[in-house]
Amino acid sequence: MTLKHYSALSNNNSNNQMDTLEDKEEKYRILVMALEKRCAEIKRSNEALAARSITIRKLIKKRSRDVEILKARLDKFGDSWRFV
Repeated sequence: MTLKHYSALSNNNSNNQMDTLEDKEEKYRILVMALEKRCAEIKRSNEALAARSITIRKLIKKRSRDVEILKARLDKFGDSWRFV
């Protein structure tokens, strides 16, 4: 083989390595973007759950107040609701 032939083989080999490196980098970029997208979805879901949790907590607190008011009114009227 001539020197020219070895040089061509060397160039092809380094080109293949560069292609492989670029392919790996592209795969990495795609995976990173997919991971970022999934993280954003999870964040939105968590925010929705947190908002729902706050709403439920407020509803429970309001219901507890309403029950206490109702108990006080029934006691005020002398109703025997506690023994039913």
